[in-house]
Amino acid sequence: MDIDIFQLPAILKRRLHYVLIAVAACVLLAAAYVVTLKPTFTSTAEILLDPLGLAAENVDNKGTGNSAQQEQSNLDSQIYVMQSRGVMSDVARKLDLVDDPFFAPKKPASTKPLSEADRLVAVAEAMKTHVTIERAGQSLVFTIAAEHPDADKAADIANSVAAVYLQQLEQARGDAARRASNSFQVQASELRDRVLKAELAVEKFKSENGLVSTGEQGLVIDQQVQGINEQLI
Repeated sequence: MDIDIFQLPAILKRRLHYVLIAVAACVLLAAAYVVTLKPTFTSTAEILLDPLGLAAENVDNKGTGNSAQQEQSNLDSQIYVMQSRGVMSDVARKLDLVDDPFFAPKKPASTKPLSEADRLVAVAEAMKTHVTIERAGQSLVFTIAAEHPDADKAADIANSVAAVYLQQLEQARGDAARRASNSFQVQASELRDRVLKAELAVEKFKSENGLVSTGEQGLVIDQQVQGINEQLI
């Protein structure tokens, strides 16, 4: 059927109630969404890292391309370390977030309840979507942002992520130092054993070839030569 464009105002006028009903329905849906919507607060924490403390080996003073690239890789990888399951699990355990409804996993009532360990893992995985780590350009400053309906809880999460990460980083440095110390002790012990074996071999060689020393008078063979000289004189 053909409709003249000049007939549209009359058609809309006759069906104005449909338009009003649609607008009212949209307004009611929007109001219901706003009422049920819970605000989410975002809190941030900033930390400054030392790149020399992150490297497994000392960076040379020349600043070669390889050392600079390794330093860049170490800094970039710290974002993944901060968002790792280990860090998130420690934060969830520290702040008792296992029972937090914002992070608690939604499971059907028909399935069996999760164990404490599984719930902790699920909460840690959920926290990854609400905790973001960003590096400020090419600087050594990292910004940790945490989201939560409770402003205080969001601040606690951001600060706890920074604290737990720095604690684990310090522990890793201590473990590396202890491993290096143990390695040096093993090498020193091996060198000491080699020196003792060398000294025993030298003493054995002297004994077999008449090069035995008698203290202040020197070697036995030297004493014999001196005695012969005295007899000749």
